[in-house]
Amino acid sequence: MTQMMGQNQLSDKDLLYIQDELNTELLMVKKYHDAMQTVACPEIKQAFQQACEMHQRHYQTMLTQLQGTTQGQMQ
Repeated sequence: MTQMMGQNQLSDKDLLYIQDELNTELLMVKKYHDAMQTVACPEIKQAFQQACEMHQRHYQTMLTQLQGTTQGQMQ
């Protein structure tokens, strides 16, 4: 059975890839946050904080895009 999907629809495989990426971003946030707590050097701490914030933004952006896409599929 062949099913045509619109351009904005995601396959189950696409959703699994996105879920993996979301999990990876969360893992990186946790790792950089933990690393930030263990260093004394302000410059390194700041670099870890910036990396942590970057991964938080990536996670939030992906989640927002995914929510918009899946809501469009339900309509």
